[in-house]
Amino acid sequence: MSPRRHHVPDEASVYRRAETGLSVGGRLLSERLAGSSDGLVAVLDLDRFGRINEQHGVDIGDALLAHIERSLQGAVEGWGDALALGGDQFLAVFPGHPSPAEAAPILLAAVRRTAAHTRFRRRVRVTATAGLARWPEHGRTGGILVAAADRALRQAKAAVERNGWAEFRTELEEH
Repeated sequence: MSPRRHHVPDEASVYRRAETGLSVGGRLLSERLAGSSDGLVAVLDLDRFGRINEQHGVDIGDALLAHIERSLQGAVEGWGDALALGGDQFLAVFPGHPSPAEAAPILLAAVRRTAAHTRFRRRVRVTATAGLARWPEHGRTGGILVAAADRALRQAKAAVERNGWAEFRTELEEH
């Protein structure tokens, strides 16, 4: 049996992927929220995704990321948009006013369902944690909204550990 080879992307390609995701994410935010009086932004981070790459290889991890992106897009079709930001993070944008309590469970379920129904060498279990921010209450620019959602994401990971969500609160800014 030959040893499993893991593709390790170089630092420049990882940076380009993240930069492209952030650029496209910024345009998506601007376009989707421009015609709306309010909205919701979610940043999702896959929980312990490094283990997938370590156990199955980066090629399998990349394929799973693509499946998750398509699943998130399907889950929000008709009321929002979703895309990969780079690495193991995703962005979802909802013009109008879905509540975080409505949007977060749908996004998290889409991630779990994708991993459960995607077969590789073995069954893969993946969960995500999400941070959500409301537009315009938590920010009037894409950068501020994503930063607020990311801050809520970090708070959620600290509070519930994994597979949960939090909405940005101004109290988070004071700490």
